[in-house]
Amino acid sequence: MLAFRLVTFASVFRENRVVLPGNDPYHYLYWVEQLSAADPDPLAFEAIADVLGGRAVGEPLVHTLGWWATELAGGSGDAAAVVAWIPIVATLLVGAGVALVAFWTTNDERVTVASVVVLALLPGHALYSGIGFFDHTAIDYVWLTFSIVGVTWLARDHETRAPDARIGHLTSPATWTVVGALGVVFAAMALSWNGSPILLVGLAVYATLRATSDMRAGWNPLVAAAPVASALGVGFLLAYWLHSRAGWQEPLVVYAPMLVAIGVVVVAGAAAALQRVDAHPGIHLAVSALSVLPLWVGLTRLAPDVASRLTERATRALLGREGISETRGLFDADYAVFFGPIDHFGWFLFLALPVLGWVGWRCVRDHEPRWLVVVGYASALLAFALVQIRFAGEATGMVAVLSGLGLVRLLAVIDVADPPTPFGDRSVRTRIDLWPEGVSGREIGYAAGGVMLVASLSIFMVPAVMDNVAATDEEAEAIEWIDAHAADNDGPDYVLTEWGRNRMFNYAVSGESDTYGYAFRTYEPFVRDQNPDSYADEFDGRVGYVVITELDADAPETSGYVQLFENYGSATPAANGSGRFRLAYVTADDSITVFRPVAGATVTGEAEPGATVTVRATVTAAG
Repeated sequence: MLAFRLVTFASVFRENRVVLPGNDPYHYLYWVEQLSAADPDPLAFEAIADVLGGRAVGEPLVHTLGWWATELAGGSGDAAAVVAWIPIVATLLVGAGVALVAFWTTNDERVTVASVVVLALLPGHALYSGIGFFDHTAIDYVWLTFSIVGVTWLARDHETRAPDARIGHLTSPATWTVVGALGVVFAAMALSWNGSPILLVGLAVYATLRATSDMRAGWNPLVAAAPVASALGVGFLLAYWLHSRAGWQEPLVVYAPMLVAIGVVVVAGAAAALQRVDAHPGIHLAVSALSVLPLWVGLTRLAPDVASRLTERATRALLGREGISETRGLFDADYAVFFGPIDHFGWFLFLALPVLGWVGWRCVRDHEPRWLVVVGYASALLAFALVQIRFAGEATGMVAVLSGLGLVRLLAVIDVADPPTPFGDRSVRTRIDLWPEGVSGREIGYAAGGVMLVASLSIFMVPAVMDNVAATDEEAEAIEWIDAHAADNDGPDYVLTEWGRNRMFNYAVSGESDTYGYAFRTYEPFVRDQNPDSYADEFDGRVGYVVITELDADAPETSGYVQLFENYGSATPAANGSGRFRLAYVTADDSITVFRPVAGATVTGEAEPGATVTVRATVTAAG
């Protein structure tokens, strides 16, 4: 796993500087450096919020974790070099969590190892957890995975107790130790991302299915629900303490664990009541679904601001942000449906989905509390990914577990492994035997071939998606020139680029990488405009450099892009050219040009009326 997340190491740790991949990591790095400069007490949460300003209600813990990491590393030097390793640490923690979930649900070492291998090969996970990609996503994966680990442990502890000792689940110190740890995880989850309520939906689905299954099996639904609801309550109290004391996070996100805790108690209480009258389990599922209505009405009356914000956030998260590639659906028609998931899952989703159906069916037939955790989270997270693929990364952990089981089952089908027995008793641990007795070298070859067939696409996709967000050599070359030029010359040093690379360029030149808003609003209209010089007055005193990168598609001859990038501002039969943007630098492969806004010049002289006058000059551009 570590090797696959270090594929772009050389692109990040360059000779003269650390160049983080993507755009968003520079936003988080900016606020880490602001905290380092302010240097509040590490546990002075209110002072930290003062430094973060409005960001204290977004992802305050992520910025703070980055700052704490730099302080642990000595508090001096290059913060980028420190935070670049945070996604790697997060990846290893997620891998350990996936291994625990796989082992606790199957008691099979083969499935455990296969699940971790699959996680390493999932492009959707690698995209946001590779070296240097420091933002909230990799950290969210940690809290999500740890929450699943905790809930799975609770389900396993309850399930594996003797029938007359199940109530001991509630009196065991280990149970309440896990509850406390889960509470910390839920609080950290809430404080790391203002979209974290989405990560609790899988838990709500599990709690509902678990209560129904307990009711059918004759188990007391309240026994399983009490620790889960308690952990959510602890998480709410911790998050609320920081929210009320220091202003961390917005109310909706802070209250989310409490709302889910109430839901867990409601569905468990309904199951216990219906169990007493021997009602059909289907009635409980219907009652649980309908209970959303009175809970919503109560929320709108008791906390109308929270309800309004929840509606706004849900609408924007699931239906908004048009025009960004991450907002397409998992099985988008533009990708011929079938190919939609490949860039995030390779072939593994097509292995995981049948296993999810198989596991789900076994949960319908039998009482399988541990697998209900996986089913609840996997179904909820994949449902979000169906709407917008940017949520696919959150589903990778459960897809890895399901695919790991599917991979071992596939090897059993071709008679090179014993079939997994992931249901029922599972008291006997299945160990890994790398060379089972009686298995020939040919069969081992078949096994390796089967694994390679399923993993083949991912082996190429993981490096490809990571390289796609990493800075190119040409971008690093342009950054070096602009940085050196800005250091030697007065004037504005803001770099206008396409928005997806804007923070990277501006961090390197000025350290100002908080937002790409101006580039998002300005760059595209500028390069499309037939008269790019019309922007020169707006740029005067604000924009020091304009970076134009080669497009893969043809652009109109009259566009600002063609006038500047292809013709370097010279006049052509199609356009008059530019007199307000001076070519300053061209990369070695001609893929990036750097222009500087200038005041322009007026040519004076005498000529006959109506005559054509040719004016020539020789100029030199760097690069």
